[in-house]
Parts: sequence; C-alpha cells; structure tokens
Amino acid sequence: MRIKKVYCGCSLAADELQQNTTRKEIGNNMHIAVDGNLLCGKKTGMGIVVYHVLKYWKSTDKHSITVYCPEKLDERYSCLIGRNGIKIRVLGKANYFKWEQIVLPKAVKQDRADVLWCPYNTAPIKCPCKMVVTINDVIYMNSSLKSAPSVYKKIGIIYRKHIVPIAARYARTIISISQYAKQEISYCFPKERHKIKVILLGVDKSSVKFDSDDEKKFFQEHGIRKPYILGFGSLELRKNSLQLIRAYDALPKEITDTYQLILFGFRDYERSEDHLYIKTHDLEKHIKILEYISDEEKATLYSESSMFVFPTLSEGFGIPVLEAFAAQTPVITSNITALPEIAGDAAVLVNPGNMDEISEAIKTLIEKPEKRHELIQAGMHQLNKFSWEDTAKKIFEEIRLVGAE
Repeated sequence: MRIKKVYCGCSLAADELQQNTTRKEIGNNMHIAVDGNLLCGKKTGMGIVVYHVLKYWKSTDKHSITVYCPEKLDERYSCLIGRNGIKIRVLGKANYFKWEQIVLPKAVKQDRADVLWCPYNTAPIKCPCKMVVTINDVIYMNSSLKSAPSVYKKIGIIYRKHIVPIAARYARTIISISQYAKQEISYCFPKERHKIKVILLGVDKSSVKFDSDDEKKFFQEHGIRKPYILGFGSLELRKNSLQLIRAYDALPKEITDTYQLILFGFRDYERSEDHLYIKTHDLEKHIKILEYISDEEKATLYSESSMFVFPTLSEGFGIPVLEAFAAQTPVITSNITALPEIAGDAAVLVNPGNMDEISEAIKTLIEKPEKRHELIQAGMHQLNKFSWEDTAKKIFEEIRLVGAE
C-alpha cells in the first residue's frame, strides 16, 4: 500500500503580506492574475515553482487571485488552493505562443486584472495590466539552434530570444532566482538592472517515498538494484548527462559491477548520444534510464541512492541539489554558474568539463563513508536557507507593491 502524502493548507495571512512601504496604499480587492499554463499535466521545473508558491497564497478582501490554465488542474491541488479562495479559470488548450500572446491577455483584460505574474521567462507582448515577470535564466539568449535536441526546442529558443527582451522591458519588476541569474540577466538587459529582485526558491521537505513493498515493485519493474548512483538525464546538452555516463564508465570495474547508475527525467532517451554510448559500450545492465517519474518515485530514488551526481554546465538555480539534501543524500555537483551559491559547502564541487574529476569524486565518496555522512549533515543545515513559504511571501510582496503603484 502506498503512503499517501497529506498537504497542509498553510497560507499567508493578510497582515503578513502587508509591510510598511513608501508607495500608496492598496485599494480594496486588487485583482492578481497568474499564468498557470505549466501547472497542467506533468509538471517540471518552472511549473513546480508555481505549484508550490500558490499553496501559500490566499485571496482576501484586499486582493483576489485568479490562476488561468489551459485545462483542469489536479483535483487534489484545485481543492487545496480553492480553500484559500484562489479562483481557477480554465481557458482551453492552445499552443504556447497562442496561449501567451492571445488567450491569456484576452482573459486578463476581460477580468480587469490589476497585475499579472508571468513565471516562465516570457510574457504577453501586449498586456492589458501591469506585469511582474520571473526570469529564471537567460541561457537561451546565447544558445545555438544546432545544439537544440528537437524542433520543439529550436522553436522555444527562437521564441524566447524574441520575447524575453520585450518582457524584461515592460515588466514593472523582474524576479530572479539567484544572484548568479541576476548577474546574467543584468548583463543581457543592462537597462533593466534596477528592476531585478532576487528571490531564492524552496524545496519540498515533506516528500514521501514508497513503503517497502511499493519500493521493491518499482525497483524490480525498472531493473534497479542497490547500491546505485543517481543522476539526471536529459537531451539538453547543458545537463551534461553524457559526461556523467563517461565518468561512470571510467570508474574501476569493481565499482561499476557493484554500483548501478540510474538517470531519471530522460525524455526521448533513444534519440540521444547517451543511448548510443550505453549501447556501444555494453552498459545496459549497469545504467538504467527512467523518463518522467512521480513525486513518490523521485523521493524514493533520492533517499535510497548512495549519492546524487549533477555535473550540469549551466543552472539558474538547481532544485535537484536541494531535493537530494532533503532526502539526506550526499551530492556531487558543478563548481560553476548558480550551483556553488545553492549548494554552499554541503556538496563536492567539481569541474563539469573534467570527466576524471567527476570520476574521482564518485570514487572518493564510495570509499569514504565518513565523507558521505559529513555531506549529509551539511546538506540538512544548508536546507534551512530555503523555504517555499518564504519564497511565496516574497513573490507576493513584489506583486503587491507593483499593484500599489
């Protein structure tokens, strides 16, 4: 039987969200609109952020909140935020461009929203109200179309290259998710530097893994055995999963015969260079690939792994590192971009371009259990700096201030 996760409907009280400010006081019933596009279906990345933030928001007599979605949300989640007075308006499915540039602004205008939060880097070119835009990173501004793993990704890069500069210009406030991301955004859009506010993301510390029976069934279904090393897989070259696979393959045979490498989140794996490498080097028994996984499956993989290795080439934040900390799993990650800021002293930092350095770090953690214990303790301490409730409160306050202008 699976353990069911119970959500606590903690919400921000109105008085917590109203701080002294030099700006004018808000009138009754400010209408706040939220683009809920990525809340639908299988949530990843930016959709997960909005999912957690909204759990801590509440409509009051001072402000009402409407989330605009292309389709119905998960019933459990709809009930949770509905109890806090948040309205969900389903507008119907459309491609991303049409949704953001036509469907969403039309609905926002009809409802006479005062301010719109756009959490996914982009925003409507012509918005009928003030906007707060979250820009998570600007990786796509310098991305080559040749590096994109699919036509969909190519279109996404082109779209962002055109829309994000406009979104940054028209946003009243730009929310950045790390000091590193702020520096990169400021470099790309120097005229908008004064608008940028850094608000760190949080982590779900209450994730519930499978019970022993469901864990056994899950591992058997995917050919996973303990002990294993956990990593993240992706067609995106910046995630550097092929480098991790090569680093694993370079480990001594006694280690690879004992420890499997498990990569999760790897959509369209069979079209990747990673797949070709694994097949040509006869590594199918040693390396297991999983695509999208549930929260319970992910929590189980983290908590039962010997370590989490994340040698990414570029991140605006790095939620997987915090997820591993929360699961009390030692972490090896990159010494560049936002990772040192997020991981602090609680992870082994490596040069993601150096395969030998990654291999040596893995070997060291396997051979030194005291080092793994030290990292686990440091990771739990580092987690205290990150809270979804704090993230939600700070984002709401920025939106509130924009609405008061």
